[in-house]
Amino acid sequence: MPATYQAGTRGEQTRARILLVASQLFAERGYGDTRLEDVASRVGVQRAALVYYFRDKQALYDAVSTQATGDLLERFEAIFESDCTPAERLETMFETWVDAIAERPWLARLMLREIAGATPDREPPFAPHARRMLALTEAVLAEGRRSGAFHPVDALHLASAVAGTTVFFVSVMPIVAPRGTFDPLAPERLAQHRRELLAIARRLLGTEPPPQTAPRRVEREST
Repeated sequence: MPATYQAGTRGEQTRARILLVASQLFAERGYGDTRLEDVASRVGVQRAALVYYFRDKQALYDAVSTQATGDLLERFEAIFESDCTPAERLETMFETWVDAIAERPWLARLMLREIAGATPDREPPFAPHARRMLALTEAVLAEGRRSGAFHPVDALHLASAVAGTTVFFVSVMPIVAPRGTFDPLAPERLAQHRRELLAIARRLLGTEPPPQTAPRRVEREST
């Protein structure tokens, strides 16, 4: 049976590769010190081929920012629409945030750069997505407060404590810690961060951790 031709597959793969490489370079060097030629060279294409997908550096930068935060927003919206309790939804949102930054650690550095360079007339490309995620968090908080499940914590305070902690943990601590001694993405470090982040959120919300399921006892088979 002849292979089926999938139109656009190669082009989509090239575009995805460009976005991945550009995200890494923007996070490493910042917007000003990243050239389209550098991105094209690392991808392994000519500059003209890169411009075919993204007309200029600003368009590429905006695409990097919106893709990463857009994917995260979709995850938040799916959690928001679930049938879980407000506490379960918030904790799942927070864990999803940690997972997203762990999957794309460059995003933490990119956010810091963007926020530092923001002005009243120039907001970061990811700002609309961030506002939507904040609105979802606020809606779940309001539901929990109405039912008496949460303390009256402010949504901005909670979001700042959760988001800021992870961004700092991933992007700043490896720099300020003694060289080579701190890897935030090591599984045990990441697991510890997740536990501590949830403990902070529970303290602010006034909730208790879910009951631990007792480990299932395995009977030794007779021989």
